[in-house]
Amino acid sequence: MSEMSPTPEGAILPEGGQAQSDRIPPFNVTAPTVASAEHQGTRSFRLRQVLLYGVPLLLTLCAGFGLGFFVAKHTGPAADPELLTQSGTLAPAGYRGPYKVFYPVPFASPPHLTFPTSPIGYTLKDQRADGFEIDIQIGGVQEMKWEAKGQRARNGK
Repeated sequence: MSEMSPTPEGAILPEGGQAQSDRIPPFNVTAPTVASAEHQGTRSFRLRQVLLYGVPLLLTLCAGFGLGFFVAKHTGPAADPELLTQSGTLAPAGYRGPYKVFYPVPFASPPHLTFPTSPIGYTLKDQRADGFEIDIQIGGVQEMKWEAKGQRARNGK
């Protein structure tokens, strides 16, 4: 066994030895941060760059679009099966007076009724869940379009 000599800090080192922190590592571990010019043009370097940056970016974009379509499909107004839109056209030629219109499918409550073209010679008198009533003042010279949006009536109600 070799003789030991105390160090100023009180640690014991082998004779002629150095402290662990003073030793030089057996190999130099330095990773280049930028690839050298001769490696940048190689095929393997480009493949590595595509795999490192391109594939995760592509996967992130696909996941984002997929999630967006999923959320839109399940939370948009089209996801509500109770929402109903009905439309029609009236052309009561030569008729004057009250005129009742019944919706093909009844609504749960009076729907939001709109007329895309402003009615000339017609007045809305009553609006119900199953239809509406208009008063025709001029003998049906104008064709009138209507659109109703609302909640579909449930069966038996």
